[in-house]
Amino acid sequence: MLIQLGLVSNLVILIVFIKFNLYEIYYFVFQFNNIMIVFNILPIYPLDGYRILENLLSNIYEEVYLNDLLNVISLIMLVILLIFIIISKSIALLIIYVFLVYKFILNFITTKKKKKIDEILKSNYFYFFR
Repeated sequence: MLIQLGLVSNLVILIVFIKFNLYEIYYFVFQFNNIMIVFNILPIYPLDGYRILENLLSNIYEEVYLNDLLNVISLIMLVILLIFIIISKSIALLIIYVFLVYKFILNFITTKKKKKIDEILKSNYFYFFR
């Protein structure tokens, strides 16, 4: 299983802050790190939570179904995140949201193209090359 270094580094920082009681002195950094941990584990492409979920589910589902499942999960999480952004009225989160939607759409298009190419290669279109 692939280790996500962004998430691991945030967890190490969290442990160091708690171990040495630094969270009282550097409260802003401590809170920012905690927000990064929560945000990073969201199963939205390209965040670490998506990769972790992909690695966990790859042993259970086939790649074709797995990509569709992960796209649905990402889409649901994007809708939930949008609701949160509307409620919180955060411009910074809105900018991040636009980036995440852009990356999600690119990933969706890429997986669909790959799926279509695989279907063509597995079909009889290239039978005469065999």
